[in-house]
Amino acid sequence: MIMYSSEIQDLKAALECVHTFVEELAAAYAPFVGETAKALLPVFDFCMEDGIRDLAFETWGQLCRSARQGGQVQIVNELVMEFLKRVLPKFEAAKVDVAELKTSADGMTACLREAGPGILHADQLRHICRTTLSALAESLKRRSEAAKGRPAQVQQDEDGEDNDDDEEDEQALRTSMCEVAGSLMQHHADIFIAESFSDYLTLVVQWVQPGSAKEDRQLALFVICDFLEHLGDKVVAQWPQFVPKLVEDILHPDADLRQPACYGVSLAAKLQAFAPLALDAANKLSQVVTQSRQRTKKKSEKVAQACADNALSALVEILLAHPQAITSVQAQAWNVWLGGLPCQEDDVEGVRNHRKLLELLQQEKAEVVGEGGANVPKLFGILVDVYKTDMTDEATSASIGQFALRLGESKLESFAAQFSEKQKKKLLRIVREVKRVRGLHKQSDVHGLHLPLPTRCGALCFDRPEGSASCCLATGVKQQRFRESSALAPQALPLSLHGENDQSHRWRRLIDRVMFLGTGSAVPVPGQRNMSSLAVMLNTGAAIIVDCGEGTQHHIKVSKFLKLSRVEAPIFH
Repeated sequence: MIMYSSEIQDLKAALECVHTFVEELAAAYAPFVGETAKALLPVFDFCMEDGIRDLAFETWGQLCRSARQGGQVQIVNELVMEFLKRVLPKFEAAKVDVAELKTSADGMTACLREAGPGILHADQLRHICRTTLSALAESLKRRSEAAKGRPAQVQQDEDGEDNDDDEEDEQALRTSMCEVAGSLMQHHADIFIAESFSDYLTLVVQWVQPGSAKEDRQLALFVICDFLEHLGDKVVAQWPQFVPKLVEDILHPDADLRQPACYGVSLAAKLQAFAPLALDAANKLSQVVTQSRQRTKKKSEKVAQACADNALSALVEILLAHPQAITSVQAQAWNVWLGGLPCQEDDVEGVRNHRKLLELLQQEKAEVVGEGGANVPKLFGILVDVYKTDMTDEATSASIGQFALRLGESKLESFAAQFSEKQKKKLLRIVREVKRVRGLHKQSDVHGLHLPLPTRCGALCFDRPEGSASCCLATGVKQQRFRESSALAPQALPLSLHGENDQSHRWRRLIDRVMFLGTGSAVPVPGQRNMSSLAVMLNTGAAIIVDCGEGTQHHIKVSKFLKLSRVEAPIFH
């Protein structure tokens, strides 16, 4: 099928829209999964750019998750089987398209991860593993053949680009193949161990031998991380074949190998079987953190700092899970962990470490707070810095705010004396925001909200007869507040309709639907289209009418959902 560029862009936009619907609605989208899947299937057969294939496969995985969350187990099974039926034959085709195979492998990983447990039988899992392992072997064979035919000086393609680009694509494909195995381990651990673990273990042992290619050793570390994360104690008997190699690579000179090694140790350290290796690992991790944090801040050092972020995660896991195994270096290891904070490059590890720091401060762990709480101001300053950044999740940021309030004004003032001006401003913002949220919770039984609405014409408040909450008909005021009335609480959450503010995400959760009361801009069509007006219906029973043009009240009168009962505030001009 031939598709023109404009049609491809339209298709991409439609896929992005569907992807957003499924991702945001989650289980609520379950009733529409079947029809969406039927419409999406033809996209799989088109020969088009990799980005669209990626998006289509990722959307299919989201459909699996939506159906699973909606309790539609049969549909989840059908989605997975249909996807495998269309994708697996591509790995056995005579003609190889590396980019397409990588996209297919990524799609298979997304589909299997989102589908959850109990989907595959032993023979199905075995077939997937054998197919992907065979494709992996073919990729390694192509690399070997290319190396044999390559002269000492790197060959160049007709367009002048190095053949190394092809090898990068092949390595990306091999990585994606290994990630398929990770998705199988995640939800079908017992079947994987029985059917395919030995095959992958053989590859890992082969790839970690001295003299193996860097790319192969990197793949081995990726697979080892999946072993540790998803199979855990079930394969402890095989640990001697790969875990010592993992610890060895903590100090590997190549950061591309050092980072997955540190991450893998953070997974292994959660298990008691790691105790004999804990001391050696802690010393090496401390060395990684200390040396990396002493480096200058350059773009070229970002990978090294990401390694240190992963090393921090591993170090704190050892400190908490194996204190008796590292008694001789425990105090030093705590100092290294605290001194290495905040995390600098790896967002995931940043969230992990900063959440742990907050928990330990809340527990008043002696090694963390220091004698007489001497470390608390500095550590609290770190939490202030990472508040509402990519280095914390929403829950941790909220907890940081609550922790700040519990400290009390006197302590906050003493801490702030040691802060920079930037930290002082951010601390004020944190306290202001958490107090505002607390004020909203305290006013949860009030029948209205105090809303500064930036608009153009006027403002009017009224009640919906079927609900207890007030409705606001609001336009025409530029950053003005409604007058206080029985229905408008002065301490309630502010709302900005013309931009984001710190609490806008709360309003997204409150919105039930948006109803168009008029779409005629400044030129209405009598009997057909009123002047522009929108009704934002809230799930609390309230409604906010914005941008209401002249004559909006006529459409309110005929609406089944909105009935004007009484005026709560006069119109502002």
